[in-house]
Amino acid sequence: MYIPCEFFVKRIVPKLRAAVAKTLIEKHGYTQVQVSQILGLKQATISKYLKTDVRDKYILKFAEEIADMMVDGVHTTEICSHISRTCIRERARGWIYRIYRENRGIPKEFDLTTCILGALNVLESDFRERIDILRSLEEAVSILEKEPKVAALVPEVRMNIVMSTSSPRSIDDIAGIPGRLTVVHERIKAPSKPEFGASKHTASVLLAARKINTEVRACTCIKYNRKVKDILKRLNFRVIQIDREKYGDADIVEILERISKDVPHEFDAIIDPGWIGIEPVAYIFGHDAINVAEKVCEIAKCI
Repeated sequence: MYIPCEFFVKRIVPKLRAAVAKTLIEKHGYTQVQVSQILGLKQATISKYLKTDVRDKYILKFAEEIADMMVDGVHTTEICSHISRTCIRERARGWIYRIYRENRGIPKEFDLTTCILGALNVLESDFRERIDILRSLEEAVSILEKEPKVAALVPEVRMNIVMSTSSPRSIDDIAGIPGRLTVVHERIKAPSKPEFGASKHTASVLLAARKINTEVRACTCIKYNRKVKDILKRLNFRVIQIDREKYGDADIVEILERISKDVPHEFDAIIDPGWIGIEPVAYIFGHDAINVAEKVCEIAKCI
């Protein structure tokens, strides 16, 4: 039995690609070489597609829409979005639903529409939350990039900024910056846009910190020294201090898990004073990524 997405990929996408290729060549006058470049396929594959007999009027109409968008120079992101929207919409008793039902081996009692709607009900809120997190991180990075003094707070290990979903189960539910934040021309710079699962260390610290307070959803780390210590005190930051004399070179995540029930519930920063081979850093926390970025900028302006 094919699951809906697998069925779409295996049974519909090849015909759709063939129809798009034919439309670009026969309607718009493109060459096989041009079509192969547009679709990212070998010319031999395009030649094979031209021999494919696609008769379904809905696939042909859909292919024409896609081809027209390509000819009009519509961005690939929008074209992919259009394909995804159509795929989901037409599973709800549309032409994709009909093709799926006509496939042999599908139990009569199987209701594709109910299947899709059930998944969408769960995914919609999760998807929206994740998009909001990514946007929050992009705004947070922008805030950090605009404040030149933040560069002075970047530790030797560099820094990342992360934000979790409301109920994270692992670091895959926490978004961060791939490659971490770095300093370029004395300013913070993100090498790429935020992604889920992009951070390991900072995300693990955030997961551990949430065992102390589940309201904490974002984190970054900055350089820690006497000056930063005085600034945190001056700004009335609520601080948890790690006792390295007691825990030695133990991993910070392990330490946080061990002390989670013995430290204050409310905190703005967790201080790791460092040890042999461990750089002193301050982990700054907040309810979202923007809140964390604003706290870091507040600290930076006091330097």
